[in-house]
Order: sequence, then C-alpha cells, then structure tokens
Amino acid sequence: MGISTFEKERWNYTKWVNQVIALHESSTVEGFRVYFNLDKTYQKYIDKWLRYALARKVRRLELDLIDRSCYGFRNYDENYTFPYKYLHTDEGNCSNDSLTFSMRQRNSIHFKYLEKVSLKYVNVNGEALEFFLCNCPLLEDLFVSHSGQLSNLNIIGALPSFKRLEISRCFNLNSVEIRDANLEIQVLYSSVKMRNLKHLVVNVRLSSDDSLLPLTKLMCASPCLQSFALELLKACLSRKAHKALGCAPHSLPGCEC
Repeated sequence: MGISTFEKERWNYTKWVNQVIALHESSTVEGFRVYFNLDKTYQKYIDKWLRYALARKVRRLELDLIDRSCYGFRNYDENYTFPYKYLHTDEGNCSNDSLTFSMRQRNSIHFKYLEKVSLKYVNVNGEALEFFLCNCPLLEDLFVSHSGQLSNLNIIGALPSFKRLEISRCFNLNSVEIRDANLEIQVLYSSVKMRNLKHLVVNVRLSSDDSLLPLTKLMCASPCLQSFALELLKACLSRKAHKALGCAPHSLPGCEC
C-alpha cells in the first residue's frame, strides 16, 4: 500500500523544517513555531527541532501540532510527547569532552530565556510545567491544550514575571494547587469543563486592590469540584475580595475560606 497524500504532506513539511534549520546560521532565535498536524510518529524530528530552538535561546516557543483538517480532535495516546530528558540536561555542558567549546554552545539547552510557551496537542505532565515556572525567570505566558498526561499541577512561590496560565481540554486533570502566587496569574479553562478536577487549593497574598474574581471562572469550569480551599495570607481584604468571596460557591461540601 502506498503512502497517503496526507502522509506525503507531513513528510514534505518535516523535510522543509529540516532544511530551514540547516540553513539558519544565527546563534539566537527570537521565536520558533511549529504549526502542522504531526503526531507521535514524528517524535524524533520534533525533539530535534525543539533542541535546536532551545540551544539558540528561543524566547517564544510554540508547538501547535494539529490543524483544521482534523476538526480539533486527536486521541491523547497519538500525541507527540514532550522530551522530559531535556529537563535534566545540564545547561552549557555536554557529556562528550571531545567537543569544542563552540559545538558545546550549539548543543546546550537553555530554558531561562523563554518568555512564552505554547504546547497544543503535546502530552506534557505537571512536573514539566512546574519546571518551566521555576526555571524560566522571564516566562510570562504558558498555554497547554489537549494534553493527556497533565493530571496534577502545583504552582508554589512568587512568580514576578508570570502573567497567564491557560489550560484547555486536558480532561485527565485531577488537582490544581496554587500557593504563594500573586493574583496576576490567571488560570483559564476557556469554555471547556474540567470534568475530573475534584480538589483545588489556592494560597494567595492579597494587596489592597487585588481581586479574587478570576477564581470564580475556574470553579465554574469544574462541575465535579468537591473541595476548594482558599488560604489568605493577609487579613485585610479589599472590597473586591469581599465581593468575590460572597460569590464563592459555599455549597461545595469542602469549601473553606
């Protein structure tokens, strides 16, 4: 049986990206975006592209591995999986001592320059997202969509640069915990219901003008939420905070404020 037209298009796209990378001579990349319908069968190629971008101190990284021809659907087990081995790579070093310094620099992986990360139809777990949050001081935006491996997420500690976290269609998500994070962070679930989210803990430090209203969107998107704990680190609440607390769904069996 011959190769289908669709597979030919995939292969042509893969060859084209490889050619672009081979011709690129700059030591840095401002933005790197892959937008094509690629699944796990192209794992080794996407791994290579990802390493290439990170080695060149990319600031905006976007993997959007589906297109409109798929009508926005793919089974989780068919997704490309984020290469977790890259998270354990010692930046600036290579295991092969025979490499020259310039070759080591080209092969190093740098996460600290990232400002925006978007992973769509990419299987990625909570530990990897927590790595981004803790090791990318310039990171402002983190988007994850259609990941089958995201089950738990813990956001702990102040993140001065971080502004937005968006998670959508990650139906295996069970728990989200936010501690000591400022309210500049917006956790958005779009119009998608988080059907498996049962436990949510938010620990925040409020200033005089902070609002808790963004949390109501998260709770409304979680129809199976059984317990919600809001731990405030400052006793003095603004009028906005009082209003948000008054709108909180106290009917939850495990609601704590």
